[in-house]
Parts: sequence; structure tokens; C-alpha cells
Amino acid sequence: MMEYIKNGTCIWCKKTKPDVKFNNRPHSIPKSMGSDTIGFDICNDCNHFFGTIDKTIVPFLSIEVCVNEIFNVIRLNFNHDRNENTHYEFRSIYFNYWHSRKTLTIKDSFKFKRDFLITFTRQFNRGLYEIFLQEYHRQTEKGLDKKFDRVREFARWNKGYLPVYSISNVKFFFVENNISNPIIHFSKMTLEDIDSYGFYIFYLWGQIFFLEVTSKADIYRSEYLQKQANLYLLPFDGSEKIIELNNILDLDFTLRGLSTPI
Repeated sequence: MMEYIKNGTCIWCKKTKPDVKFNNRPHSIPKSMGSDTIGFDICNDCNHFFGTIDKTIVPFLSIEVCVNEIFNVIRLNFNHDRNENTHYEFRSIYFNYWHSRKTLTIKDSFKFKRDFLITFTRQFNRGLYEIFLQEYHRQTEKGLDKKFDRVREFARWNKGYLPVYSISNVKFFFVENNISNPIIHFSKMTLEDIDSYGFYIFYLWGQIFFLEVTSKADIYRSEYLQKQANLYLLPFDGSEKIIELNNILDLDFTLRGLSTPI
């Protein structure tokens, strides 16, 4: 039976064989987002955890479902902007879309209640950190580094709190030429940001997030976010800013501010 291991220690629970197994294919980015990237050193138990409903929280919400729902709506909007002649419907747990009417509706299963929105947002944020560490390890084989223990605590065990920052009210979206297969990049610059500032820039399908992945972020938070604001924010009407994502509705996942994808 094939095993998906390099180091042989799970990057999430840090358990090794024979205490855990590594024979389930671990998609480092959820397969339901279109990804075909397979990671390693993610045990069966931890791999299963992220894709199933978490019954230790209320309401019961799966981390990967929260991530998939938001990003698939984003991808849908970009696909339809580029493919005006396509005609299909999209249905998910929380959304319906009819291309013929160009209408996206939010289903009753998505609750506009404070408890639901807080939990959904926290699960979404945990999912970003999940993807970060799994892809970082896949590309560098260094995900077991102790400096990422805070990521493990938050994403896998729901302990503590790690913020996610996003850019609010952006008028221009920079989009990959091929959005069918999501790719998370670790360039020389992003790796230097992790080492120097404790931040990772999570960029996907026009969305830009800033994750605090090591304790250095506590020291350099203000300096780093101001630096990114100067780089990414284009002054249109003064409402552009970097925000801490505490409510998923503050994220423009329906691309209502979409001007021209580039």
C-alpha cells in the first residue's frame, strides 16, 4: 500500500508510524477546489479531520467546506466574466448560481446570525492556515519546524487565535491565467517575509491574505502591514484598507467590486 511520506512524522499531530498511518492521499489544497497537488507527512487522522464536520464547535462546520464554498464562488465569478457564452448552473451547500440570469443566491443554510458568521469565519481562517502549512511542507519539506507550532495549534486543534488580514474594497483583481488548478506560491520574497517578519502572503484568485505564521509577526505586525498597504492599495475613494477578517461578509467573495480582471 502506497504511503505519502518523506519525513514520516505528521506535520499536524507530530505522530509517527505505527501510531498513525499515511496511506490516504492528502490533497494539500482541497480537491474540491480543483487542485491535483498531493502532499505528504499528513497522517490519515489529520487528513480526515480537515475534511469532516467539526462537532466540537457550534454550529457544526467543516473547515474545508467553509474554504471551498467561498473560493468556488470566487472562481465561478471569474470563470463567467471570461466565458460569457457558457450556460450552466452551480449548486453548493450555501449558494445557487444561474448563468442564464446571472444570479447568485445565498441559500437558507447560510445564516446571517452572529454565532454562525463568527464560527464560519474562524473555520475559513483555519483553512487558510491549513493550506499554508501543507503547501509549505510540500514545497520545502520544512513544515515540522517548531516555529509553526502556533499554526498547528490554531488550524488543527482550534487553540488560541491567529488573525487573517485581507484587503478591503479593492477595485482591481489580478488573476492567474489558468484558474482551474489553484497554486499556492512560495517565492524567494514570500520565504524571506516568513523568516524576517513572520508573515505569509496568501494569494489566490484575486484575493490577498496576510497570515501570521510565526511569532515574529507579533513584533513586526504594524510595520509589515503598513509596508503591504503601500504596495497593494491603490487610492480610489479612501475606503481601501487592510482589515482583520472577523466576518466572512467583509470579504468580497462575490466580487461585487470587480472592475477588470487582469
